[in-house]
Formats: sequence, structure tokens, C-alpha cells
Amino acid sequence: MLLKDVSQAALAREMQTIRRSYQSSVLNGTLTPEAVERRMALITPTTALDEFDTVDIVTEALVEDLKVKTSVFADLGCATRAGCLLASTTATFDVDELARASGRPASVIGHHYFRPAYTMPLIEIVRGRGTGPEVVATSLKLVKRLGKVGVVVGHCVDLVANRMLASYVREAYLLLDEGASARQIDRALTRFGMPAGPFAMEDVADIDVARIRQQVRQHGVKRRAATRGAVTEDEIVGRITTALASEGAHVLKEGCASRPGDIDIICCYGFGFPRARGGPMYYAHNQRLTTDD
Repeated sequence: MLLKDVSQAALAREMQTIRRSYQSSVLNGTLTPEAVERRMALITPTTALDEFDTVDIVTEALVEDLKVKTSVFADLGCATRAGCLLASTTATFDVDELARASGRPASVIGHHYFRPAYTMPLIEIVRGRGTGPEVVATSLKLVKRLGKVGVVVGHCVDLVANRMLASYVREAYLLLDEGASARQIDRALTRFGMPAGPFAMEDVADIDVARIRQQVRQHGVKRRAATRGAVTEDEIVGRITTALASEGAHVLKEGCASRPGDIDIICCYGFGFPRARGGPMYYAHNQRLTTDD
């Protein structure tokens, strides 16, 4: 495995970060010290892009700066062999922009990992307009080999998982604005089966919580006078699950996901929607059937 950065100092820092991550696995008993050394020996730090001319897969994991990423993909398009898969971890930018920069759109795909990547099981595999089917298939095989869960999605702003998570948090802030407490909302959702409520997890969520708060302030004032009062736990769960299902319907309509089940997998593995309830789309469908009966 090659690890590339612009300087030896940066590479040294990254190797230390990787070693620290492995050391935490030693402490919890999932790796032995010998296994750590074997894994570290497989990594070759380099500052030279010309060493990538024989690799099969390249994963770009740079800061979310479009100018930097397009420049790197332009270089990768020239430096790697035909057939080499070029993946980006971006959750912000359109994969098609990176594909155009590379000059090899059929080879480019998105691999959106969730933080922390070494424990979170989900990877969104983001197919661009020109991504070749063999690249999608290779990505799915790679994700499986990594022991993770892969879901193929199309590009949309914030991708599917972050859009669903944002709708979850947004509805929680609307409920807060209408009289429920953060503690009550978190408690209702953990009792429903979530590993943590929206307020407990907002510090680690990969979404713009400040922007969501501003949206709620803009739209919540008109609702407050009419709806302020006691909010039950059943209402909290109903509002949150309905908001998720509604956002999922928009995602499907826009073609960002192929089927409701993909959205359910993303929500269950991406931010902990209780698997026993099947995911927000399955849950909403069953609730409608129950109501109709």
C-alpha cells in the first residue's frame, strides 16, 4: 500500500496517526502487537506520484477543497494506468467534477466513509454519470473485503446519509422550539431504539448543525404560538420518523437512491436507526398499513 502526501513531515504525522489507531485496537484486544507491526510494514510512505503507475485502486482523502481535489484528480488521471479505480471520499462535491478533471470519468467513483471510519460500518458508493459498471462492482467487492456495508447512491447535495441525518436533527430542533426539552427528545428516541438522541450525537454528526438551527429559527417562530405545549414521547417518535420518511421520498424522487431499502440500510448503519424496526421507509410503510387496518 502506498501512502502519499506532499512532504515527509506530513507522512510521518500520518504514520503516527495510523499507529495510534492500531494501538487502540491492541488495548481492546482486537489486534496483537505483532499484527500491528505486520500491518505497518505494508504501508510505504511516498511523496512521488510516479510510483502509482502500477496500482489498482487509489483513494483520495484530502480536505474538502474542490480546487485541491480537482488538481489531484487531474494528476491521477495522468499518473495511473488505464483501469485503475480512482475514488474520492468527498461528501460535499459532485463526483462528476472530479471525473472531468481526471480525463477518465469511467474510472472515478465516490467512497464516502463515516466518522470514525475505523468503527463505522457504512460506506456510500457514489456513482457518477460516467462511472463504469465494473468500477461500481469493484467498489462493492472492496467494501465487502473491508468488512463494511456498501450502498450505491447517485450524487445529490450532502449525499443520502447526511440528508437523512439532517432531517432527523432538523425535526428535533423544531420539537425543541415547540416546547419539548432536549432531554425528553433524546430519551424518547433512545427508548425507540436509537443508540443516541439527536442532541447527544450532534457533536459527532457530519452535518452543519448551525445551519439547521438557523433554518428552524426562520421557520419555527410562526409555529410556536399555535403548537407550544406538552409534547408526548409518541409524538416525538412519530414526528421524527415521519420527517425521515418524507426526506427519503424526496431522495428517491431525485434519483439519489434506487430503492427504499437502500435508504433504510443507510439510516440503520449510518446513524443507528434501530434495525429491529427495519429503517425509516419500512417503518413508515408498516405504520401506514397498521393505520389503514
